[in-house]
Amino acid sequence: AYYEGGTRGGGEFVADLQDLTTADDGGSCFVVLNNTARWKRIFDDRVDVVDFGAKSDEDATIAFENAFKYAGEHKKIITSEASTYFI
Repeated sequence: AYYEGGTRGGGEFVADLQDLTTADDGGSCFVVLNNTARWKRIFDDRVDVVDFGAKSDEDATIAFENAFKYAGEHKKIITSEASTYFI
């Protein structure tokens, strides 16, 4: 899960030990180990805003911005399991 105790936002990832430049966007790429590696999410044709940290009970602006940026750059469809978000 994206958040401790949550049930959504997990997924399949691959470790990229060669990439030292891709920014952590909170959804498709997570920088780890003092900037020595990245975990990169494997997406199908859809991107869920929850995968980028959107929560219905707090400001989700950054999560939406990052999800839309990634989806636009990679020709993905944005989805969400019905919820109301603050942006």
